[in-house]
Amino acid sequence: MTVVGFATDGFLARPPPAPRKLEFIGDSITAGYGAELAAPCQPSVLTNNHALTWAHLLCQDFGAECFVEAYSGIGVVFSYPDPASPPLTMPERYHDTLASNHQKGEGGHPWVVDVDAFRPDGFLVNLGTNDFCCGGAKNASFVQAYEDMYVKFVMEVVQSYAVPSATEGNGKEEEKKEGEARMRRRVQVKEVMAGLSVVREEDEMLPPGAALRGSPSSSPPAPSYPNEAANQQVAKQALPVLVKVMGWETDK
Repeated sequence: MTVVGFATDGFLARPPPAPRKLEFIGDSITAGYGAELAAPCQPSVLTNNHALTWAHLLCQDFGAECFVEAYSGIGVVFSYPDPASPPLTMPERYHDTLASNHQKGEGGHPWVVDVDAFRPDGFLVNLGTNDFCCGGAKNASFVQAYEDMYVKFVMEVVQSYAVPSATEGNGKEEEKKEGEARMRRRVQVKEVMAGLSVVREEDEMLPPGAALRGSPSSSPPAPSYPNEAANQQVAKQALPVLVKVMGWETDK
């Protein structure tokens, strides 16, 4: 395809700001790898399409601004093996400004959250497929490490959107520990691995809103990936849960 130019009526206006904001953190499923497949089978980058994913569909349903961090092969404590270098995990990747270059330390350009520019009403995390798909024994120690890092990572994301307090100190640290304890009660590895399981906060909401996590039950076994139909099914399952948790009505 060759683009030779654009024609307009002389006026290009910014769309109005979305009243709702959702953040999605995930792996190739959330990125849309294989979403254009006619049927679940071995995909390629040519069938990658985020516009067909369950995440994008939910944002469309709610008229929400969608902020997505998704990497193929990414995991919480174990990512899909990269023969060239040790694979990075999502807790390491999350603050990268550019996906093409992992940047940390002095001279790097880590992404710094600007809560005045974007603060999600809720975020959904779909990680774990690559942690448990392959490589190494998934014993009790591995499962515990996965759960510990999952809780730690989700809490760090929550805290990154918190407005700094003028009286930070021991009280802030206690608040963080209490939040971690609440989150740990909700992170159950067997639920993360088995089926769509978006969980509501039973006590007070963690700032900045509802913290949700799930794993699409419609995704076929490896090496297959959910296609458009499977993504639509996942979005359909998640929609009423989000309506209940967030108290939102859909745009449809």
